[in-house]
Amino acid sequence: MEKCKVCNRTFKKVTDSHLKTHDISRADYNGIGDSGMKEVESEAQLIEEPIAVTEEVKPAKSRVDQVFDVERKYEDKPLSEFLKRYDITESDLTKIVLQYKTGKAIPVSQQIQHKMDTEAKEAEKLVGAKSLQITTVEKADILIHQHGYTCNEVKKVKGVKTWFLTK
Repeated sequence: MEKCKVCNRTFKKVTDSHLKTHDISRADYNGIGDSGMKEVESEAQLIEEPIAVTEEVKPAKSRVDQVFDVERKYEDKPLSEFLKRYDITESDLTKIVLQYKTGKAIPVSQQIQHKMDTEAKEAEKLVGAKSLQITTVEKADILIHQHGYTCNEVKKVKGVKTWFLTK
């Protein structure tokens, strides 16, 4: 067994792959003594040229800061425009925020309900057409059961399942 001179972890053998995790070469590793310090033969080796800093070094951001560090496109717009744009209610937004803050997944029933509500709104826009080609089962179901359309055929069109409906 061999102990890594950099991290003190024990391995059967300290491999070059492990040394890459420390960003050092085998030669540099071999130059490190048992104390974990690089051995030097002369004072000249102690003098190093200063490193030129080309970028300002910034402190690391927390995960929350990274998530919310986006361009704020809607900063000057009221909440009502945001809710309208994403087709959600203030209550829905509150639930989403609470679920995000607690780390809980959005319940499947809530996801299905949102999908059905969205499809119902889109189906409303299509009512009145004599024939339709629909690519989601939810929208086809709403048009058939709530708006009196009849399904004539279901087939794949360019790899997408499509419902052919008529009034």
